[in-house]
Amino acid sequence: GGPFNGTNRSSFINYQGGIVYKPLPWSSVYVSYGTSSDPSGTTAGEGRDNIGSSDVDLDPEESVSYEIGTKWNVMDDQLSLTAALFRTDKTNARVSDPAGGTSEVLSGRQRVQRFELGMAGNITEQWRVFGGYTYMESEIIDDGAGTNDGNEMPNVPKQSLAVWSTYDVLPDWTLGGGATFMAHRYGDTGNTKEVPA
Repeated sequence: GGPFNGTNRSSFINYQGGIVYKPLPWSSVYVSYGTSSDPSGTTAGEGRDNIGSSDVDLDPEESVSYEIGTKWNVMDDQLSLTAALFRTDKTNARVSDPAGGTSEVLSGRQRVQRFELGMAGNITEQWRVFGGYTYMESEIIDDGAGTNDGNEMPNVPKQSLAVWSTYDVLPDWTLGGGATFMAHRYGDTGNTKEVPA
């Protein structure tokens, strides 16, 4: 608290733990749990932190993540397949002060749930392919003022897809390329500004 002095001396501890089970020599299943902290000022370059005000004194935002996934190496380890479910809850997100003004407070709640599929493998000894698909659902559970509750979070596309391939033309030369797709995403918490797919 106190007047703006241009510094933030927050301290925090984060941790992560997980368990991996291998039902078969070429497959694994895992679960993990972890926390993360986002100190004030880390998103200033994105225009999200109002670091010229008393907001710099805010404590870090805190998130908790849960994940369960599996990995399978098939075709004599020539192809790796992965799948995972994630959930991340932010319990004290920075939101505009419901009392008004330009200040922010730590009273927001946000959630992202995600499903991912991935693959990486060799078509031939020289030709490799990598790809992944992600489906995400985001929600602003509580934005402080209550005007955007239930909306999607900014910059979180519901679907994204990437496919890449490389080919060893010569022993010292590899040629590669790929393509990505991202579904539309919102540019604000009110979901009134949209970046098309």
